[in-house]
Amino acid sequence: MSLRSGFTLGRWTVLPLESRLTSGEESRRVQPKSMDVLLCLAESSGDVVERDELLGKVWGERAISDEPLTRCIGE
Repeated sequence: MSLRSGFTLGRWTVLPLESRLTSGEESRRVQPKSMDVLLCLAESSGDVVERDELLGKVWGERAISDEPLTRCIGE
């Protein structure tokens, strides 16, 4: 299932192609990698996604540590 065109998460509308979250008049920009992590989690349909899987899907073989993932989740 592709959610790239957008999906709802709680009160937020997630717009992955724009790296943006909106809720009524409120709009927040999200870093592209953080949006990729959010999209990967949303596509898992509530299943647990392991750190290594997220690192592989979002950063590929460039992932040296899990610190960037931790930073994205914090955002």
